[in-house]
Amino acid sequence: MLGILLYILGTGAKLSQCRERFQRFGATINQYFAIVLEKVSMMVIDLIALED
Repeated sequence: MLGILLYILGTGAKLSQCRERFQRFGATINQYFAIVLEKVSMMVIDLIALED
């Protein structure tokens, strides 16, 4: 799943291109991308503290 996110962010690929590259995952590319993006967003909240 992380590989899909990194591929999209690194290459700017569209989801249709990801489906072609990661054929094993099929139609679940959207779901995997959303899950990993949500988890990364949650990590950012924990790791980056805003200055007052």
